[in-house]
Amino acid sequence: MRHWISSAKSAPAAAPSLAALALIAAAIGASGCVRLGMYDLHPAAAYWVDNSESNAPHTGEFDFNSVSISPDGAAWIAGDKFILRAHGDQLEVTFANLGSHRVQTLRSIAARGDAVWVGGSRSWERSKAVVWRRQAGGEWTPALAGLETDDRTVYDLDFSPGGEGVAVLFHHANAASELAVFDGAQWRPIAVPHHPRKGAHVCQRDDGATFLGLVASPEAAIYRLVDSAWVAEALPLALPAAAEGELIVPRLSCFADGTVLASVALRRGSDVDPERWWLFRRQGDSWQEVPFPAEYHRGGAFITGGVGSDDFWVAGSCAGCDPSLLHFTAGQWHSVEPPALPGGRRRGYLLKEIAFHSANDGWAIGDEVVGPNLNRGVIFHYRDGVWSYRPWNWRFWNQPLWGLLGD
Repeated sequence: MRHWISSAKSAPAAAPSLAALALIAAAIGASGCVRLGMYDLHPAAAYWVDNSESNAPHTGEFDFNSVSISPDGAAWIAGDKFILRAHGDQLEVTFANLGSHRVQTLRSIAARGDAVWVGGSRSWERSKAVVWRRQAGGEWTPALAGLETDDRTVYDLDFSPGGEGVAVLFHHANAASELAVFDGAQWRPIAVPHHPRKGAHVCQRDDGATFLGLVASPEAAIYRLVDSAWVAEALPLALPAAAEGELIVPRLSCFADGTVLASVALRRGSDVDPERWWLFRRQGDSWQEVPFPAEYHRGGAFITGGVGSDDFWVAGSCAGCDPSLLHFTAGQWHSVEPPALPGGRRRGYLLKEIAFHSANDGWAIGDEVVGPNLNRGVIFHYRDGVWSYRPWNWRFWNQPLWGLLGD
C-alpha cells in the first residue's frame, strides 16, 4: 500500500446546522432508530485537536486497520467503524455503521488513481463481504458484484492506478482464504496456491503486477500472478534442516518505482521465532535480503512502507514492548525514535501500518491498548524528519445523537 498538516492550530468544526439536525431528526422514527440506508457510508466533518496531551477521540471503541495515500497526498485510513480522509488541515470522517446491529468492519483500503477502494464485512443476521468504491466526485458505491459474499470478509485488497485489483476474502465456515481479481469491470475468483489460510496479504504495482504472501511451507512464501496462475517466487533463504515451522509474510509493500518489499518470519504453531525475521527487497526479477542491523531486536510484528528501493521503513511492535522504527536510506539503516503518546509514553501501542506520499511525508496508524479487548486508534504523521502524534475529533463527538450514528 502506498501528506502535510500545518502546525497552525486547526479550529474545531462549526456546530451542526439546524438543517443538518432537522435531517437527522427526520430520519428517526417512532422506534428511535436511524432510518438512513442500512449500510450506506455517511460523511461528516471532523477536525484535528491541536493538543498533544489529548487522547481524542475519547472512546476506546475505534481502532484502525489500514492506511493508504492517494496521488494528491491525502491519507485515507480505514477503521472498524469509519473512514478518515486527512488532507492538509482538512479532515473528514465517513461513518460505516448505523447502530450496533448494523455493523460494518472495514479492514483494508487502497487509494489509487482517482478512486479509493475499501473492503471488509457487514454483519446483521450473518457476515457478508463488502467492497466500496469512491470515485472522484465523492460518492461511495458498492463494488463487489459477481462474487459469493455470504459468510465472508474481505481481508486485504489492492489496486493499480488503472483500476485493476486483487482481493483476499476469508470464508469463515471453511476457515480458508479465497482470492479474486478485478479487471476494471468485474470480479472473478482465482485459485489459491498452497495453504489457503487466513492471513494472506497482497500488493499490486503500478504496472499491474500482483504479489501474494501466504502462510506457506519453507519452500515458498511469496507468489506472483502470471496469466491467471500463481507462480512461486524464489527467496534467497536457506533454513536449517532442523528449523520446524512455516514461513509467514506479515506484510508486502509495492512502491511506485517497481520495488516490492516483504517482511518474512518463521512461525511454529502460533508463535513466531523472534530471531527468525527477514526483510526481502525485489528489484527487477529477483529478491535480495536486506540484513537488519546487528543490534536490532527483532521481536515483534514487522510492517513495511516507504517510497522506493532506497528509501523505506520497517516498524516493529508487540504487546508489552517498546515500538521500534528503522529507516533505510542511502544504503544504510537509521534507528528512529518512535512517536510519543500523551504524557510522553512510547509504550502501550501497536503499530499496524505505515504509508508514504514522499520521502518527507508519511503516515502511520496503530492501536493504543486501553483495556481488555479495548483499543483506541492512534494516528502519527511524519513531516520533515519528525514523527508526531495527531489526535482528532468530530463535530458530534460526545453529543446525544452519537449513539444513533456511531454505535
